[in-house]
Amino acid sequence: MALNSGKANWGQMLSAAKAAAAKTSDSVWGGLFQKQAPAIATAAASADAVGQDTYAATSTNLKTMDVGPVSITKGTVSATALAQTKDGSTPYTSATTLASASSADVIIQKTTSASGSGADAAGAWSYASSTTRFLSIDIQGVDLTPRIVTKTADATVTTRPASTSGNDARFDVNVAAQGDDTYTDVQTSAISVEDRYSGVTTTTTVAAQTDSILEFFNTLF
Repeated sequence: MALNSGKANWGQMLSAAKAAAAKTSDSVWGGLFQKQAPAIATAAASADAVGQDTYAATSTNLKTMDVGPVSITKGTVSATALAQTKDGSTPYTSATTLASASSADVIIQKTTSASGSGADAAGAWSYASSTTRFLSIDIQGVDLTPRIVTKTADATVTTRPASTSGNDARFDVNVAAQGDDTYTDVQTSAISVEDRYSGVTTTTTVAAQTDSILEFFNTLF
């Protein structure tokens, strides 16, 4: 009986607060009780390798989940490219990764990149890699100026990191969204041309609709 009474009292208090907020111009206070659009997180990776023997690959691990009125997204996205030639031509590689979260209140990400080129007894080579790790947090009904923390680290590769044969393009994707209303989308393309090129591009998107503050408190009492 006490639990039912407590739930009714909380519901009445929050409903009264919601009604009072609607009579004011305080959009922040009023927004606490309105369901807003979910934060949408996107991760992308691209790898290109030009040469006789080429390798291009992307890997994406992305997950979002709602915890009451809070949505949390975390992930890692990486790209790797390696090209080699034996005919005196110059190989080329490129690898990029990025992540974003629309409307999130906190975004933390770090991107680590490495690149280099050279020649040895086996021929000329070029290498590039990029990895972005990120975390985003969005609080339903709280519209903050996004707190963004970004770090980058770059490294130069001076010796051939590996060897490849043929022309290989591949991708790996692991995406999940947890909640009552969720959305995931994966778009990827991979192509290889014999003795010339390998390339991969992957874009993933996730979203989970969280409860409003009012809905969250009503489930507690």
